Amino acid sequence: LYSSAASDVYKRQMKGSFTNPLSNGALIAVLIALLAGSLSACVGDPVVEDEETVVDGGGDPGDGNGDDAPSGSNECPEHNPLGSSSNSDQILCWDNYSVGYNYVTLQPDWASYMLDKDLVNRVIERTDDFREDTSIPEAGRSTLDSYRNSGYDRGHIAPAATVGYDENTMSLSFLLSNMSPQKPAFNRGGWAELESLVRDCVNDTGTLLVLSLIHISEPTRPLYIS
Repeated sequence: LYSSAASDVYKRQMKGSFTNPLSNGALIAVLIALLAGSLSACVGDPVVEDEETVVDGGGDPGDGNGDDAPSGSNECPEHNPLGSSSNSDQILCWDNYSVGYNYVTLQPDWASYMLDKDLVNRVIERTDDFREDTSIPEAGRSTLDSYRNSGYDRGHIAPAATVGYDENTMSLSFLLSNMSPQKPAFNRGGWAELESLVRDCVNDTGTLLVLSLIHISEPTRPLYIS
């Protein structure tokens, strides 16, 4: 289910262009809200590969070498009840959201999270503790230096105001594995408005499964963006 209002916001803010400095290509972020228990779409059997790396845990990432991540193929069912993409290099499964991470683009392929009225109406102070995700192998991580002096925001894919329902989950939303470079006007305008529309939708419907997808044209090894 794709919100026409959200689509209008996106088109108005972006006018069809969104440069992604990490991949030197065009990035289109599409956020889809799926009503849990009332899905009016035909969904096939989920396709899940065995070779993905899966990190499963509620707390902060591990020791930083990425080697201690447990592997599995059907992880994070609370946030991926229909299955997860088979194309991501690593699936990150936190208490409040799940991410399919890409070692080449150094950002998410997708993020998904289940919401209800209780979660979205909690008011938690932002932690703003942007940091590397040490559960990802070092060669595949984005870093604070990747964004420094670039002119791009570190844009949440699973938004802090939505998935940050206590101090720990708020902090988890600031992992760089949950970020994509976004032009400030888009991140603080259309994207923020879209996030707000999703929270309004949760209050109207009670429960939502939200999936944010990122498409990057001609993916190549990313350049240093500054």
